[in-house]
Amino acid sequence: MKSHGNKGFDAPAVSLIAGVHFLHDVFTAFLAPILPLLINKFDLSMALAGTLAVFTQLPSLFSPFFGSLLDRFGFTRRLMVISPAVTSTAICLVGLMPDYTALALLLLFGGLGVAGIHLAAPVVVAEFSGDELGKGTSLFMVAGELARTAGPLLAVGAVSLFGLEGLWMLLPVGVGASLLAWSRVRRMPRRNDAPGAGDRGTGTGMFLALWKMKRTVLAVAGIMAARACVSASVTVYLPTLLYEKGQSLAVGGGALSLFELAGSLGAYVAGTVSDRLGRRLVLFVTMSAAPTLMLLFLWSSGALVVIFLLAMGFFVLGTTPVALAVMLETTDNNKALASGMFMTVGFALRSVLVPAFGALSDSVGLDAAYHVFAVAAYLGLPFLLFLGRKTR
Repeated sequence: MKSHGNKGFDAPAVSLIAGVHFLHDVFTAFLAPILPLLINKFDLSMALAGTLAVFTQLPSLFSPFFGSLLDRFGFTRRLMVISPAVTSTAICLVGLMPDYTALALLLLFGGLGVAGIHLAAPVVVAEFSGDELGKGTSLFMVAGELARTAGPLLAVGAVSLFGLEGLWMLLPVGVGASLLAWSRVRRMPRRNDAPGAGDRGTGTGMFLALWKMKRTVLAVAGIMAARACVSASVTVYLPTLLYEKGQSLAVGGGALSLFELAGSLGAYVAGTVSDRLGRRLVLFVTMSAAPTLMLLFLWSSGALVVIFLLAMGFFVLGTTPVALAVMLETTDNNKALASGMFMTVGFALRSVLVPAFGALSDSVGLDAAYHVFAVAAYLGLPFLLFLGRKTR
């Protein structure tokens, strides 16, 4: 395959990568809206139900190591396109599992696909984004948010037609998507002859590279923790909260779709604007607004509920592409490692916070748990001070 030099923003290539991300995340978005059905089928507590999302994220804890291998051997594109097939297989078979243990193991397998695409795809996005990395990460994240907008609706429709056990009928969609994506991705020209140079590979090189980006990792960890306090509680438990208040699964899925739809707009605006106004300023705005709007959402009623839900989605999900751009800008030669570290930090925090929210809900109730997590999200603001002066 012919190699090209580094150029400007390649919209067709970035759009194709975003499309692969969309196809993958449609299936991961199934878990939250069908969670009430899984709770009933397996007789799960809120805390135990929260661990189901954790199993899909556990493989991501090893992303820095795998990212280091990607920087050395460069099989990024293959990993990116096979991931939708792996994840969709796991999600489509959840209704056929006989017990909680089998379900957990299946979701752990699906987590390999989740880790794979979120490790590999941002590296390819960075390759084709040129000097507009914020715009590239925005389009990548927009695809994910749109998938999480469509996913709940598709999940509710599928279980309405086929039942929880009939989700396997959607399996050819995920596998076919991977095959179609590979037929397109393999023809994309490479901009670099090698995936990286310098401090690459495993062992000392990996740890040296991580040491160089330690300040940024600390800042991003605080930023993602604040984001997760809001996003994890909403994206996992919002349908369950509404279901407990007497709403149908369709209303819960619709509310989650609205949240994600607003988030897709926020992700695009925040990342693109950060290319011009700076990452720290945009992060300060999104991190201040998200918990405030979450509290307003909890305190409101009627039409205001929808307004604050949309605004909350816009700001909280707008944080992610900017934080990812910050992480990718810390290195020229270890972008897969930086991407892997970003995903590890994000998923590790989510793996802790989702079951913690569930356990707190079991103790004090869902509404009170939402209030606690909203206030905790403000604690991430001081971490912006750790971002270097060279941060855009």
